[in-house]
Amino acid sequence: MKKTKIILSLMTLLVLAGWRSVMSNSLANAATQVVFTKDEEPMPPIDTEVNPFDVPGNFEAPELNIDGVMDEAEWNSPEWSSPTVTIGRKDTNSASLKFYRGEKALFAFFTVLDNNLLTDGFANGDPVNRSDSVELYLDTQNDGVNNKGNDIQINIGVHGRTRILTGSDNVWGTWNGLVNFEVTVNGTINDESDTDVGFNVEIMVPYSAINMERDDVIGFSLGAPDRYLSGGNTIGTNYDWFGWFVDGTFIDPQQAAGYMVLTNNQIMTREQYNNLP
Repeated sequence: MKKTKIILSLMTLLVLAGWRSVMSNSLANAATQVVFTKDEEPMPPIDTEVNPFDVPGNFEAPELNIDGVMDEAEWNSPEWSSPTVTIGRKDTNSASLKFYRGEKALFAFFTVLDNNLLTDGFANGDPVNRSDSVELYLDTQNDGVNNKGNDIQINIGVHGRTRILTGSDNVWGTWNGLVNFEVTVNGTINDESDTDVGFNVEIMVPYSAINMERDDVIGFSLGAPDRYLSGGNTIGTNYDWFGWFVDGTFIDPQQAAGYMVLTNNQIMTREQYNNLP
C-alpha cells in the first residue's frame, strides 16, 4: 500500500506521554533530568518497522482491503456503489471505473485492459501522464468551478508512480492530502516482447481529506493515457491521452462545469441532476 504524508507533533507526544522535569543540582552544566513516576510511564515508541503509518489521527483504517482486487461485497452495494463506466483506449485497450462510498472514505477502482504495458521512466510527476496510467478528477463540492481547492486530480501509473494535484487560483498545484492505493499488474512492464493483459488500481481517499461526507453529491471525470511505443515521448507516436465520452459528449476533465455527477449510487449529467425533483 502507498500512503502519503505523516505529520507527527513532538509537542503532542510529550504531552501524551506525561512527564515532569527536575533540574539537577549542578547549575554549572545546566543539565535537565527527566523523571517518570510509576503512574507516568512513557508511551512505547512507534514501531516504524511494523507500520510507520499506524499513528493515531494520521489515517483512516481502510474499510475495504486496499489490494488492487475487487472481491468485497461492498462493490455491489445497491445503496452505495456506482455503475461501472468505461472509456476506450488504443485498439482494444480500455479503462473502466467504479466507485464505492464507504462510511469514512471514497473508494475508486480502475480496471485497465492493456496488451503492452509501458512507462516513461519511473519518476513521479508529469512522466506518469506519458505512461500507461489512470486519471481521476473530483469536484468534491460539485460547484462546477474550475481549479478550486475542492478540485482534486489523482494520476496513478501502472508502475505505482503518481501525480496528485489540487486546484489553486485557477491552476493545478501539488496536493499533500492522504491517498491510499494499490496497483496490481497482469503482465510485465516495459517488455515489448510479450503480450500483457492489463492492471488494476484501487484508490481510497478519506472524506476528511477532501472535505466531504458519505452522501455528498460530487462531480467527476476521468482519463486513461495509453503508451504503446517506447523510445520517445511524442504524443500520437509513443502515447495518446484518452478521455471519456457520454452519448457523444466529451467529459472534459479541465472543465468542471461539464463533469458527470455522482450521487450515492447513480451517475448522471449535471442537467439531469439539476432537473431532479
